[in-house]
Amino acid sequence: MTIEDTPPPPASADRRRVRRGAAVGIAAAIVTLGLIGAALAASLHPAYLEGYVEEGSTLRMSACLGSDEAVAWARTTEEGGRVVVDVRAITVLPPGVPRNAALTCDVVDIELGAPLLDRVVVVPDGTELQPLP
Repeated sequence: MTIEDTPPPPASADRRRVRRGAAVGIAAAIVTLGLIGAALAASLHPAYLEGYVEEGSTLRMSACLGSDEAVAWARTTEEGGRVVVDVRAITVLPPGVPRNAALTCDVVDIELGAPLLDRVVVVPDGTELQPLP
């Protein structure tokens, strides 16, 4: 029997090979996206907030960032008598590397739904922020 006489594999074998390749590709993509997500999550951390200045319904936050850091987001949750301010920084440095050698403070404006009045401004862990002079 020669190679020319050998019958081709059944069509179902080809389909299984294609499906197996597709499954491996999808699994590799999911693992890659998970690793990228984990790296981004490790790069996000709370920014150091010195305090705030109230201007109508805007809070001007003084957020201090280390070297190679930038503000990723600034969010607020207004609940009853308090305003929870969450400012996150992102860095390109790996976790554990000191980033505060060249600390600089930037202004981050946060719009509130209503003026602050007598509400308290806190960070997510419950620490109260003081107004800046």
